[in-house]
Amino acid sequence: MPAIYWLPLTGLNRPVPVEHLHAAFSQWFDTAPAGTAGSDDDPHHATVKPYRLAPMSQRNGSWGMEASVLTEDALRALATRITAGEGVRLGHLRTPVRTPIVLQGESWADLATWSGDTSWRVEFLTPFISRTGNRSSPFPSPQVVLRAPTDAWAKFSGHPPLRIAPTDHAQLWVSDLDLSTTEVQINGHHYLGALGQIVYRATVPAVSATASSLFRLAAYCGMGSFRGKGMGIVRIEPH
Repeated sequence: MPAIYWLPLTGLNRPVPVEHLHAAFSQWFDTAPAGTAGSDDDPHHATVKPYRLAPMSQRNGSWGMEASVLTEDALRALATRITAGEGVRLGHLRTPVRTPIVLQGESWADLATWSGDTSWRVEFLTPFISRTGNRSSPFPSPQVVLRAPTDAWAKFSGHPPLRIAPTDHAQLWVSDLDLSTTEVQINGHHYLGALGQIVYRATVPAVSATASSLFRLAAYCGMGSFRGKGMGIVRIEPH
């Protein structure tokens, strides 16, 4: 099910802030079922979301954005809104959303059987930020980068959970990196995020098999914090 779509946004000649994208598109996916608004079952307050949004970018000379969906419900919400022709309000601008283009997709079963790799090159296309309470860090430690795909797998895959046990954290390590930090502003706060490439490695078969599936899923759900605002978008390939 996980899939990445390109959403053409017509009538725009410049990018808009990620906060505007999040405000517009989160309403598409976070509509609460009757009687659940404000409760723990309200999708708006869920800590693990069935979608991931990207900042605006250009494709073939036109502005748009990437959106990943992890569930059939999220895909239906996307299709329903686009078919209805509602468009989105991005700050003071309103733009139609044209027919999505599938960029990448695979089944949960395929992800579950993805194995055989023992090292992975991760390229951070947008800043990676890890946030715990009042603390934030740009450092993509192995146990932190796999947290988002681990949680997404447990909630949406329908398969047995995949998790690298704390006792096995030392079996997944960084073997190479070429990273820089950049400052980003989100909701009026400043954070340092990591950009660039990093190589993770695992040679214990059980750890590498689990990491293979989780790294593959991270291409759809992202890594770190503020994934709904376009942070932590990654490109991953075996190394």
